[in-house]
Amino acid sequence: MQNFAKKQWSHVSMPTVQYFKKCWFSFRFPTAEAMQTVLRDGRLTLGQNSLIFKQWPPTFSQEIEKVSCVPIWVLFPDLDPFLWTEDTLSKMASLIGKPLFADYPATMKTRLSFAGVLVEVDIASELSKTVTIKTPFIDHSVQRIHYEWLPYHCKGCGKLGHVVQNCK
Repeated sequence: MQNFAKKQWSHVSMPTVQYFKKCWFSFRFPTAEAMQTVLRDGRLTLGQNSLIFKQWPPTFSQEIEKVSCVPIWVLFPDLDPFLWTEDTLSKMASLIGKPLFADYPATMKTRLSFAGVLVEVDIASELSKTVTIKTPFIDHSVQRIHYEWLPYHCKGCGKLGHVVQNCK
């Protein structure tokens, strides 16, 4: 994991990596700015696996079964140009969960095919496929939502890592 951090985050001050049980890792960044840069840079993957990367709350538990709110990249494809504001993206994302921030290409408007927003969502709940937008310019518009990646969540036992068909 230390090599992963060095390769992925060579442009920021290197974090200290700590390993816990059940594939939990702690990345302690020397500054809050370094951590925010890593989060804003976008998706985190290790091989074929997406990583759930979030700031630890004071009541952090290492038990993976206790995790239900996770940060997910939410994409708004083909978004009308006049909706590309921080306020509008935040309002749309808040209909899904707790918006954390938009990715760098969305904030700088360098990629206009979709806007990406990191949103903390409750994966135990049903996630919306669309949001309805009403502005002074349009009375009613339906915006599609694409979730870049969703972790497996068992509706039977409520744990992460598998689906109900594979529940023991």
